[in-house]
Amino acid sequence: MDRAYRIAALGGSQKEKVAFFERLCRCHPEIVLDIGANYGEFSVIPGALGIRCMLFEPNPLVARHLAHTMAGFPKTSVASSAVGSIEGQTQFFYCPTASGSGSFAPGVPTSEARLRGGQVDRIDVPVVTIDQLLASQLRAPPRSLLMKIDVEGFERDVLLGAENTLAGLAWWRALIEFSPDALRQARKSVVAEWEFFKTFRGFVLEGDAQQQPLERLRDLPRLSGEAPARDSDILIGAGCIGDEP
Repeated sequence: MDRAYRIAALGGSQKEKVAFFERLCRCHPEIVLDIGANYGEFSVIPGALGIRCMLFEPNPLVARHLAHTMAGFPKTSVASSAVGSIEGQTQFFYCPTASGSGSFAPGVPTSEARLRGGQVDRIDVPVVTIDQLLASQLRAPPRSLLMKIDVEGFERDVLLGAENTLAGLAWWRALIEFSPDALRQARKSVVAEWEFFKTFRGFVLEGDAQQQPLERLRDLPRLSGEAPARDSDILIGAGCIGDEP
């Protein structure tokens, strides 16, 4: 049931990304948000480092395992909710035989369901915003924040629901999966979504992600260029790491 430990230890298809996330965690953000946590292979890192971490995973089959894995970390919490731009409730679509493609858009898990010979189920889930969540759960606004966002085409919505929080931080970083296929399946414009992300500073992670120089993580360059043609990881943010008062 502690699949997150096995994934983190063995690496799987995201070995370099997990290692890169660990480097970001060692920059000592005040809080970490894992949005689209899946089995939690990223969040065992801040959990082990004693960093407060909030995980969000609306897939009911995965969330049970996730809660069990994180039970030993006193500063870690797990919510079976989605994160978006406005509070409310929505339908979440997922394939019971494939844990990695749940989405607000039914087209996203459909392709994986066909591949694995499964079906697409749906469930009503609450939607929270980062602004509302942190305002209600923290005594004071955080000074620094690290996010991992992997929500199959709805990454922009997460950031729109965090605008007030991000504006008040000394520094923040978000490690985001940018998936042209998921965006198209969610009926979104790849070009328009990329133009939104280009309003931030950051870069596309290419090659050996964990070897990015520390200076490039501390003070991000301007995100530029055309949208990636295939699934890519990007790092965006604001402020210089270590500038907290």
